[in-house]
Amino acid sequence: MRRMAFRRGLLVALAWAAAGCAASSASRGWARDPMSAELARWVAEHPLAAGENIRVDELERSAWTSQHVVQIREVEPLHVHASHDLQVMLHRGHGVFHLGQEVWRVEPGSLMQIPHGVPHAFVNCSAEPAVAFVKITPPFDDQDVVIVQDVPSPRSGLGEQPPRCTMTGLAPLPP
Repeated sequence: MRRMAFRRGLLVALAWAAAGCAASSASRGWARDPMSAELARWVAEHPLAAGENIRVDELERSAWTSQHVVQIREVEPLHVHASHDLQVMLHRGHGVFHLGQEVWRVEPGSLMQIPHGVPHAFVNCSAEPAVAFVKITPPFDDQDVVIVQDVPSPRSGLGEQPPRCTMTGLAPLPP
C-alpha cells in the first residue's frame, strides 16, 4: 500500500513537472523541482544491472495509458512503435535524440513527443545512465516494437567524448 502511494505520488509529481516543461528552457525549473529527488531515490533503488543497457519499469497503468521510468546506459536502437504514441521527459543525462529525419541534442527537462510509426532512438552522451519518464498511449504491451537499425555503442571509441554523441550519430534512414 505504501509502495502504491509512493508510485502515485511520483506520477503526480512527474506529470506536474512535465506540464511545467512546456515553458522555455530558462524557466523550466525541472532540475530544481523537489520531486526530482523522489525520482532520483526511486532510480537508486532500481538501478541498471551490471552490463544492462536499458531498463524499463512500469509505474502505473490505466485503460488509456501506462507510465514508465526508462534508464539507458548507452544507446537505444533506432526503432518504431506501430500503435503506441510516447511522451518522454528526460530527467537525467544528456544526449542525441533521433526522430524520423530530425536530430536534437537533449538535456534534463527536454520533452519529446513520439507519434506511432515514426523511427526514433536515443544516444546517451552522459557518463551515467540517462533517466526518463515515459507516458505511453495506449498502454504499452511490448508487442509492436520493430528494430529499424542497430546502433553501435557510443562507448566503443577510446576518446573522452563518445563518437556517437554527434548530431550525425546515426546513418540516414533508407528511402
